[in-house]
Amino acid sequence: MSTTTHLSPDERDALARAGEEALNLCLGRFLAEERAAFWHAIRRCYVQAPKPAPSPAEEEDALPDLAALPIPAAIPAPHVIQAAAELA
Repeated sequence: MSTTTHLSPDERDALARAGEEALNLCLGRFLAEERAAFWHAIRRCYVQAPKPAPSPAEEEDALPDLAALPIPAAIPAPHVIQAAAELA
């Protein structure tokens, strides 16, 4: 997969901020622990640790029971998120 982009650094940063704002708007209905679990999963997918990796015992304590989280179908479709972001 190519990493070449035709976006300027400013455009890339603006799009990243807009995407994060749209996600946060969508995630606003979840509890803080659920949002933390979501962002933790995203960071793990991109191998970007927000801080030094916790020990296995600390990691177990830090995350809520993932089985208790909402099913992915509860997350709105992208066009719904876009519409909500445009209203904000």
